[in-house]
Amino acid sequence: MKKKLLILGAGTAGTIMANRLRKKLPADEWKIAIVDQYPKHYCQPGFLFMPFGIYSEKNVIKPKRKFIPQGVHYIESEIDRIEAERNRVLLRSGKQLDYDLLIIATGVKTAPDAFSISTRSKVLRCCRTHCATGMAANSSCISPRCRSNARSRRWNSRFWQIGG
Repeated sequence: MKKKLLILGAGTAGTIMANRLRKKLPADEWKIAIVDQYPKHYCQPGFLFMPFGIYSEKNVIKPKRKFIPQGVHYIESEIDRIEAERNRVLLRSGKQLDYDLLIIATGVKTAPDAFSISTRSKVLRCCRTHCATGMAANSSCISPRCRSNARSRRWNSRFWQIGG
């Protein structure tokens, strides 16, 4: 049975990972899928040249499917939630995607008022301690998963967050 690699986000980071990993991972051993809710890719650096007539809309806006390599299943759908303890992602459509390895490349959305100062500092401490360095168990971390040394290591080895 093939292992399943699931990439959330078909922006620059997700597309790069899909392209590189499709070349590196044996197709007879790995099934790769990528999920994104938006059909178009916007090459934001190109926006700088539009006011001067150097680039037009057709130069900076392309269908995302164009960048997905052959052998990678592209799913255009909104993500409902990740159930990491079950190794699956649920889409808004109700479809369920199981995975062996998950790459989260959904980018960022600026929302400075989404967290209180206290919560924001705890999130940053958790990310610095666990996500960035891969170290285990910090009792001050807000994530219950990070509190358990063995579970934290196992959980972190099943997903990567890139981009953003």
